[in-house]
Amino acid sequence: MKAIYLAVCLSGGAMLISGCAASTVYRQPGAPVLAPSLPAEIRLFAAEPKAAYTVLGSVAADCLGGTGDALELLRKKAASLGANAVVSLRITKIDVGSGRTGLSGTAVRLGR
Repeated sequence: MKAIYLAVCLSGGAMLISGCAASTVYRQPGAPVLAPSLPAEIRLFAAEPKAAYTVLGSVAADCLGGTGDALELLRKKAASLGANAVVSLRITKIDVGSGRTGLSGTAVRLGR
């Protein structure tokens, strides 16, 4: 019984240290399939930009570790679709006590 308790405690501690992140990517039906882009080059917009763009899909990230970690994960997911921006960026939840942040938005390719 002690061995099981120790294993549960160690795995729980490892999850806390690793940051426990979850994310989703949904490719828009009919969206072009593009080569992945670089996460560092993903631009973020709270609103829709005036420039023309192509919707590639929806992305979301939920991280234990704050907004910076959630933004990094969101950029990685958008980059996996070949996006160069995320528009309509929203904070979907913040839990100050645990440091958990959730973000979501629409992955797009600016320009036509």
